[in-house]
Amino acid sequence: MQQQRVPVVAYGLPAFGVMGATVLFTAYIVKYSTDVLLVPAGVMGVLFAVGRLWDGVTDPLVGFLSDRTETRWGRRRPWMVASVVPLALFGWMAWAPPLALEGNGLVVWMAVAVLGFSTATTLFFVPHNALGAELVEDYTRRTSVFAAREYFTVSASLLSLGGGVLWLTTSEDPRHAALMLTLGTSGIIALSMLASMPRLPERREFLGRGSAHPLDALRDTFANPHARTVFAMVLILHMGGGASAVLSPFVMDDVIGAREHTGTVYIVHMVVQLLTIPVWTGLARRVGKKTTWIAAMCCGMVGYAMILFVGEGDLVWMCIASGFTASLHAAGVVIGYSVVADVIDYDELQTGERKEGSYYAVYHFLYKSASGLMAAVAGLAIQQAGYDGSAEVVEQSALVKRTITGLLGGIPLGCIAIGLILFTRYKLTGEEHARIRAALDERNIEAQRD
Repeated sequence: MQQQRVPVVAYGLPAFGVMGATVLFTAYIVKYSTDVLLVPAGVMGVLFAVGRLWDGVTDPLVGFLSDRTETRWGRRRPWMVASVVPLALFGWMAWAPPLALEGNGLVVWMAVAVLGFSTATTLFFVPHNALGAELVEDYTRRTSVFAAREYFTVSASLLSLGGGVLWLTTSEDPRHAALMLTLGTSGIIALSMLASMPRLPERREFLGRGSAHPLDALRDTFANPHARTVFAMVLILHMGGGASAVLSPFVMDDVIGAREHTGTVYIVHMVVQLLTIPVWTGLARRVGKKTTWIAAMCCGMVGYAMILFVGEGDLVWMCIASGFTASLHAAGVVIGYSVVADVIDYDELQTGERKEGSYYAVYHFLYKSASGLMAAVAGLAIQQAGYDGSAEVVEQSALVKRTITGLLGGIPLGCIAIGLILFTRYKLTGEEHARIRAALDERNIEAQRD
């Protein structure tokens, strides 16, 4: 398998459309709902938190079922295709609720939309990431596979946030703009899935090798010492990232006073991600994944520390800070997913099973629940500080501004510092992974002889 050409284009392409829709939803739906739909920020924060609790059910379930699926089309592709319709449906519900809805009716509508969209993304991302871990066994080339995938996802995010947010923040009719964006992303998702699925192979020898019971899969996942270290760090890191995703539009609008440049900062963020993906990938080949991820965390800490000092008119300062945080995000996705693939090989050595879906389900749930929790905290905190998104309010209070910058800069800064300390305990190096792969290859040869 290591010597085969990996179809990275076919693998990355379906993530292009799904990530475009997901990032726009994550980054701007709270601001959009607060300012356009007039749903209180605290309510939207709570809905996000509930959605992440719901992920605690759907993520492990989809991961387990994906591992156990046996069809002529493989384990992963049927689930990815099944995500297309719910992504379109619940995306439309979130961005274009009926004009007549208001009050409790609107809150219930948005609750269904948030829960449904979160479930739809699970249907795609858990099997898709699991498939990435199966495509290649080599320690170094795995990083390259997920780096190639990240090019597609960041490019989608660049178009979605740079163009989408710019459209939403400058349109005279943001409801119409949101509807058009939803229709466009849904079409891209369907077309990219149609183009990639026939060209995307799956490992036939992995069919039927998942756990017999979802609780068994979870038990094995958390019994894995390498997985525990990675998952603890991911949980801590994404607590900070959750505040960042929700509060960035508020900083641009209410602190810097440059709402029309919200898309500009997102563009800077995404361009820096694209530029640093090959840097982190190359560094990982030379010094290892652990050292590379630690270096990226240091870069991220610089950026979040800068945000603590942002003020009115500091657009350039915010762009520079966003560049540092973008560098960390690029490394976190590329190195993080690759590290989980290595951890899964250790699990196979211990259990004889292939549980990519279960491992990436836990990974997804932890970062989504952490970010959802911080979204709730951020929304409630700025509401408690006195945030008012109505058109009559020209400027927020000094307390609201300090709350926004403190949450956006301070929480991620502290979380990254803790995550960095935790990751120093990670022991699955390239040399250790080579030993694991050798043992697995020897076992497979013996099984073929028998």
